[in-house]
Amino acid sequence: MVIAQTGTTAVHAMGYSLTYFHHIDHGRANGLLLPSFLAFLEKQNPEPVHHIVDIMGLKSTAAFRDVINRLLGEKETITNEEFRKFSGIAIKAKNIPGCLTVPTEEDLYQMYVESFS
Repeated sequence: MVIAQTGTTAVHAMGYSLTYFHHIDHGRANGLLLPSFLAFLEKQNPEPVHHIVDIMGLKSTAAFRDVINRLLGEKETITNEEFRKFSGIAIKAKNIPGCLTVPTEEDLYQMYVESFS
């Protein structure tokens, strides 16, 4: 019901290619991407991101990334060429304009790279 009313953001748009091309469960795909997305948002809109991190009892988006990395374990291997392809797909998704800070295709690419580093 929530998604039907509010839609989703870049995390979902980016996660679709991970699910489709690499058979990564969509929830895992989104989880892998979320820390980089929050760090991206933090650069332009720090207050809501800090509020989210604070509610979780964490000190920073880096601490959030550490928690997610521990929970999700070893990451899949994906090439930079694939990240470029996936970024080109995701930027066309209707989810992108719904972001608090709208990313560029290059921003999406950088988030993919960060997420799998």
